[in-house]
Amino acid sequence: MAQPQPLRAPDPKPKPDYHATPHPEDFAAWCEHPCTRFVAAAFEAAAAANRDAWLSASWGTGKADQETLTKLQARADAYMAFLETGLNDYAKLLET
Repeated sequence: MAQPQPLRAPDPKPKPDYHATPHPEDFAAWCEHPCTRFVAAAFEAAAAANRDAWLSASWGTGKADQETLTKLQARADAYMAFLETGLNDYAKLLET
């Protein structure tokens, strides 16, 4: 017969509430953190690449596939939305 597993002691540190709105100064510090800036630069590059691909697909080839154009624009918009969303916008998303 299998031995019962011992009960684990509760975690001494409370788990963070990831839905709690951070202090505006903390959010600003996160925005300026080198890792955040690195990710933001990658998102900016991805948005630009999608815009370039959109231009190429719509203008350069002479054939406009609406589904492809829609996907490229949606991707570029999503990357830019991350960069343009502020603390209050994120807080509102978590309220729903």
